[in-house]
Amino acid sequence: MKQITIAVAVLASIVMVVGAGADPAPESPRPQPTPTPTPVPEPGRIIERVSGDPALIPEARGEGWRFEDMVITTALPEGYPAPTPPGVVEIKQYPSVRRAEVSGTTSDAQGQTQGFWPLFLHIQRRGIPMTAPVEMELEGWDATEGKPPTRWTMAFLYRTQNEGPTGRDGNVVIRDSEPLTVLAIGARGRYGADRYAPLLETLENWLAENANWEAAGEPRWLGYNGPEVPRARQWGEVQLPIRKVDTSEQGKSREE
Repeated sequence: MKQITIAVAVLASIVMVVGAGADPAPESPRPQPTPTPTPVPEPGRIIERVSGDPALIPEARGEGWRFEDMVITTALPEGYPAPTPPGVVEIKQYPSVRRAEVSGTTSDAQGQTQGFWPLFLHIQRRGIPMTAPVEMELEGWDATEGKPPTRWTMAFLYRTQNEGPTGRDGNVVIRDSEPLTVLAIGARGRYGADRYAPLLETLENWLAENANWEAAGEPRWLGYNGPEVPRARQWGEVQLPIRKVDTSEQGKSREE
């Protein structure tokens, strides 16, 4: 056994000497994969105030907002732009946000009840902090032609996109939205498509008169307050997703 051990030790020393006597062959450089940049959502901002007194500016109050006697005490999602004052029309940009959604085909007034409780229980089970606003997307809603919504989707919004996974939780769908540009008008009073139809018509008329913008999605309304706030002081918005239209000669030739 002692002889075997000595022989192994001698062999190992020979290998080390032979290896030390020659320079190692240079390795061919391995191509390094190009790192994929992590997309960073563009922060929300107000692009332009297209109608309304420029002096009407909501006041930031800690994590909330105030305008006249209307107050938002719940934090908005990270990167969301300031709420729009009542009667003011603005073009606003929203970043990607994690949404918990419930959809239905009843009226949006019924949807406010049918959607609220599954969403509330979802964030309660998972420990997700409540944010403002609650968003209600309304398919088929057209105020100019007097068409009520045919389908609604209510969404609670996560404060950040790392608070929980996407996927499903019962009939609640959790997903990350795309960044969004909207035409928005601020509102005061009870939430609902019937109440907001004249405001949506204002947005539709503005869009019809401004050829450099076009509709890019379904109308929606936002509610910044809970039911504990008197209706007369509830702060909301009506919004139309929009996008820029290429009115240049180059853009026209591409279309042709």
